[in-house]
Amino acid sequence: VSTTGAPLVEAIVDLTRRMEEVELPLLVRSGMSSGEVILFEGDDYIGGAVNLASRLCDAAGPREMLASAEMSSVVATPEQFVEVGPQDVPGFLQPIDVIRLVPASVPHAV
Repeated sequence: VSTTGAPLVEAIVDLTRRMEEVELPLLVRSGMSSGEVILFEGDDYIGGAVNLASRLCDAAGPREMLASAEMSSVVATPEQFVEVGPQDVPGFLQPIDVIRLVPASVPHAV
């Protein structure tokens, strides 16, 4: 969770890059979304944005970083993402526009 999108994207990209550098068998996958959330009982976040990020993480393959299209505005350059297009996401009535982050610093990104 982040109050601004750019640090979140940077953290996810950095984590993915570091996992590649140390060659751990854990294949990181991530999902990101933006929107309002509620802090629940002091240690958990709930809301549509959290649910969407979780579903995108579930849909991501190894080393894949998926995000809602709204996150494209916080990615450094347009070359760092590819539009996937509308995707049916469990728990959401309408298809969600999705992007895939493909930063140059993560050579094995799908």
